Amino acid sequence: MALKDLPIDIRNGLQQKETTENRIIRAQLHLSNEWKVLGKTIVTDHPEFDDDNPGIPLLPMTREKIMTVNGKQVKAVVESRYAGETTIHIVHERQDMYRCPHCKAACKPMCYELRRYRHVDDLNHKCFLEVHVPKLICYNCGRTPQLRFPASDPESRHTREFDREILRKMKTETKSSLGPSNK
Repeated sequence: MALKDLPIDIRNGLQQKETTENRIIRAQLHLSNEWKVLGKTIVTDHPEFDDDNPGIPLLPMTREKIMTVNGKQVKAVVESRYAGETTIHIVHERQDMYRCPHCKAACKPMCYELRRYRHVDDLNHKCFLEVHVPKLICYNCGRTPQLRFPASDPESRHTREFDREILRKMKTETKSSLGPSNK
């Protein structure tokens, strides 16, 4: 995925100065100055309200979702305990040369890939980090490694902070209070 494939407001964010809110997000994720938070996108699911009690939303939250079943598109109503979804967009500072994580030789970026990591919920919103990570080509060892995102473990699709939150919930909450997992 090239930089031109990003949404236009995100692409222009590379040239803009980092805002205070984005610096705070970067500090909470323990990212170095080489990483830049471009902004966040918030999608909110509005709850349905009962006509008799307009001030009280009906639970659980519902969302229409188009699913493909046996090759046919079907519209389904999906129940969710989340009020929406927050996506935080992060990029690595563009460089001509990087260090190979295997042999420590200088190597060039081959392309940039978009990785999506699950992160800790934010105000009852499912939270994801979309990270534009350089994939490298090393002529010394012949490998094509991807630059590691410091907030997560290698080969993981979620952050370490998300891991800690799940372990904390497993220690403190009962199995029935955790409820069914919604994906």
